[in-house]
Amino acid sequence: MSSATLLQFLFSGLTNGALYAFVALGFAITYSSSGVVNFSQGQSVMVGGIVAASLNTDFSVPVLPAMLLGVAAAAIVGLITGRFLILPLLRIGEFNLILVTLGVGVVCEAAAILIWGTDPWALPSLLSLSPLRISGASLSVDSLTIIGMTIMTLVAFEAFMRFTRWGRAMRATSIDRTVASSLGINVRLTIMLSFIISAAFGGLAGALLTPLVATGAQVGLMMTMKGFTAAVLGGISSPVGAVAGGFLLGLIEAFAGAFVSSTYQNSIGLAVLIVLLMVRPEGLFTFALRKA
Repeated sequence: MSSATLLQFLFSGLTNGALYAFVALGFAITYSSSGVVNFSQGQSVMVGGIVAASLNTDFSVPVLPAMLLGVAAAAIVGLITGRFLILPLLRIGEFNLILVTLGVGVVCEAAAILIWGTDPWALPSLLSLSPLRISGASLSVDSLTIIGMTIMTLVAFEAFMRFTRWGRAMRATSIDRTVASSLGINVRLTIMLSFIISAAFGGLAGALLTPLVATGAQVGLMMTMKGFTAAVLGGISSPVGAVAGGFLLGLIEAFAGAFVSSTYQNSIGLAVLIVLLMVRPEGLFTFALRKA
């Protein structure tokens, strides 16, 4: 296998890894603040992508505004989920709340099929520029955009968590909700905010992905599986670890396709998840990040 081919697989792994990292970051945000594993996170990717594509296709909305409206639509879904489903049911237990989020995902997918059908939706590239060519391999501008946005989003979110009032409230809530409430923090509003932010990040991932790969009403489940695997791989309690897990999962799948077979890419990712849950359920990067 030539070096150009290997480099192309590397670029593919980084692109997919950036997408997985976005979804994994959403998992980490909601889990850290509420203890809920939000299995409707993948549907926010679908909403962001399909709303952006339909606005551009059916209503001739320019690409960038269409993307922003797609992100806003996903954030609204997160707001509805957090405010009207999670907060009223916080006391029923984490397992039951997980089932609630699964139900949200099913409803979102069914609604999307009714509104947009099952056909794929595409979105033009945000920037009409030639791909970057390195040693015979090419990296599209859309791939560079999603990789760069993943890193920028993580940096911005970490700054938000460290230096803003609401960020510090989310950190306190993630440690102990009872203590945070006794300190005057509005825990319920903080949890709702975490669902809005995580859904917006998923919507952004979907909007950035759609120029690369056509999206549809049924992509949410796959994105949920990939994002959850990435979050567990890196450490679902750590946003930085979850993002690292996303990139690692993308690279594992890419090189599995290179050296084994593309047929087994998804299976290998699930096998990694099962093994990791058995030997290191806290994630690969959680301890190192906490120690640092």
